[in-house]
Amino acid sequence: MHADKLTSNGATQKASRIFPDKEFLASKDPWFRPVNFYVGPDGALYVIDYYRKIIEHPEWMSDEVNKSGQLYTGSNQGRIYRITPKGSQRPEFAGEKLLDSGNAQVLIKNLSSTNGWYRKNARRILSHQKNQDLAEDLRSLIQENDTIGAAQALYVLKSMNALRDEDILRLLKIRNEFVRIHALRIAETRADNPEIAKAIIEMANIYGSDQLRFQAVLSAGELNSDTAAAIIAEATVSENSWILSAAMTAKTFDPIRTWNTG
Repeated sequence: MHADKLTSNGATQKASRIFPDKEFLASKDPWFRPVNFYVGPDGALYVIDYYRKIIEHPEWMSDEVNKSGQLYTGSNQGRIYRITPKGSQRPEFAGEKLLDSGNAQVLIKNLSSTNGWYRKNARRILSHQKNQDLAEDLRSLIQENDTIGAAQALYVLKSMNALRDEDILRLLKIRNEFVRIHALRIAETRADNPEIAKAIIEMANIYGSDQLRFQAVLSAGELNSDTAAAIIAEATVSENSWILSAAMTAKTFDPIRTWNTG
């Protein structure tokens, strides 16, 4: 199993090995077949080991191997590994109800959890339930929260068809760039509102992080206006290849007019 760490690299991210000279997880057992992994509710990494003697498509195997009778050897020996930092305690949640789908306030609280398992599943349950009575509680999370929880609440409200334009405008102005990037993705679907369209254009003109401007240029590209076209034209001379690519996807992008190639 290979492991990388991600670092900011302009409009995108750069991956580099955590362990330069070795893998994160390896085995001398030739039947070891890690096929997937998940982060659990305890924060541990759970690795799914398919564990088979032979793993290959029959088309690419010799007749001898196909006829060996060993194609399913190990099918009853799959296993799950739980990987934690040294000194971690054993999990104590076995048999417990980790997320009570009937307790809306607990679900809303977990939208801001530092553990992705709780955030993801709380958002999934709330989006599935579509309980309109929770709209104001979710909106409070947007109004009071400047973290990832606000972005989660944004998507839940959208799934409930309860998202208001003022909710989007609120998130476009907060300090957290991560949340603003998600707000921009939703904002471009509401660009028929002149105030939202104006906010998108203002964001595209802000020279903050490259990641923020990349999304702002993408969202501005969904607008049909002279102002948006001017922003896109300016972005096409960016030295950042990602921002240039974002500009070239715009509805108003005209390579002949922009670069005078005709």
